[in-house]
Amino acid sequence: MKAVVVMFDSLNRHLLPPYDADWTHAPNFTRLAARTVTFDNCYAGSMPCMPARRELHTGRHNFLHRGWGPLEPFDDSMPELLKRHGVYTHLVSDHQHYWEDGGATYHTRYNSWEFFRGQEGDPWKGRVADPPAPPDLHSARGEIWRQDWVNRQYLDTEAKQPQTLTFDAGLEFLTDNAAEDNWFVQIETFDPHEPFFTHQRYKDLYPHDYHGPHFDWPDYTRVTETDEQVAHARYEYAALLSMCDHSLGRVLDAFDEHGLYEHTLMPTRIRGRFTPEELADIELAEPFAFTKGVRTLRVPARTAAFLGPARFGTLLFDLATDPHQERPLTDDAAELRMIRLLVEALRENDAPISQFERLGVPWDPEEVAEEHLLVAAQRETAAAARQPAARVDGFPEGRLNLRTPLTELLAEPSAADAVRRHLPGLLDSELLTIRGGGSLLQLAATTGEPARAQLTALAEELARLFPIPAVRTPA
Repeated sequence: MKAVVVMFDSLNRHLLPPYDADWTHAPNFTRLAARTVTFDNCYAGSMPCMPARRELHTGRHNFLHRGWGPLEPFDDSMPELLKRHGVYTHLVSDHQHYWEDGGATYHTRYNSWEFFRGQEGDPWKGRVADPPAPPDLHSARGEIWRQDWVNRQYLDTEAKQPQTLTFDAGLEFLTDNAAEDNWFVQIETFDPHEPFFTHQRYKDLYPHDYHGPHFDWPDYTRVTETDEQVAHARYEYAALLSMCDHSLGRVLDAFDEHGLYEHTLMPTRIRGRFTPEELADIELAEPFAFTKGVRTLRVPARTAAFLGPARFGTLLFDLATDPHQERPLTDDAAELRMIRLLVEALRENDAPISQFERLGVPWDPEEVAEEHLLVAAQRETAAAARQPAARVDGFPEGRLNLRTPLTELLAEPSAADAVRRHLPGLLDSELLTIRGGGSLLQLAATTGEPARAQLTALAEELARLFPIPAVRTPA
């Protein structure tokens, strides 16, 4: 057995040539597709970084029982099982979450591992003074954002990039062990996950005219930027995707050099401790089928109602004809069939009864009936949630505006007073805890509040209070 797993985090199939993307430069993904199987009906279970990796290790859906976290003592880990049965396993990665609270215990399942620093705010290089950073559309300018700009000062060449170093190490393993048998190597890069930081030769593949603020790190929310800014962010992602394609090509070259296609499976695919308050009401739960007799801890969920999925309603899509999920269906027969399949999947995965209660479905698939249909009943809720977020170019702007970070906006007394008058109660609500260093525009995109009319009235007053100074033309 010789197995190579190449992993790219947040790799979007819709931007890959084998899936009909005709504007991205990724010839090596095309080259890979010509020699391998391309999956067109495969879907991830638990999407974020560490939950997805727990699923890769265990073969079980993570989110049915737990959120982001490490491997559990009862988990059967695929690399560790290989190791126990005489297959040498090696991990090379720049994925910093492996080495954080909530992500540990994965890398030690391998015989050996290597780690490369510097991705997405990785606490790597130490600088007391704030780093120089250009005007940036990324709204959450907290410690991770600051650290990322520190790190970028040390990544001034492609050779220093964590992705490059990760693939250097992976290729070293392939070269050193090509003649051996019974090994498994995982070459895993955090790219093209945001921020979309790469070098000029990849940006040059996507020439476009852009003169706006720096923007290679979109927020986790609905789009509020202008069409020009959105297009620029897509080009930034595409540039990083092309760098990933180059790294993939290096691996394929090694396959050609060492004749590894005859032996190798090579799929591609794509943070913190609990607080004492979160554990105050902890309970012991009965063992699940896969916990080997071990009782687990039950912790109450504490997601704010306005951040949960309920505000989007229940939606049904036909992924075969509508892969981008743009045309919701109302089809009672299809919905009943999908609910029954969901119940069967929950039972097969030994999901706790609380999951059935949360979803409003019975434990027995034979008991699924019209009373469990939600798509038609929640049509208005779903339609309201699907409305586009307010865009930045839809409001007047002064020196202080809806895009100004809240900490900066509220530090100005007259601006804070305007916020209190136009958005009564906001400063006393938990909404302000949601976006950290974000803006009112980003807050509205994330939570649906404040309403557009309130934002418009506030934007107009801020524009009057803080006019942009006129630019003087030299005589």
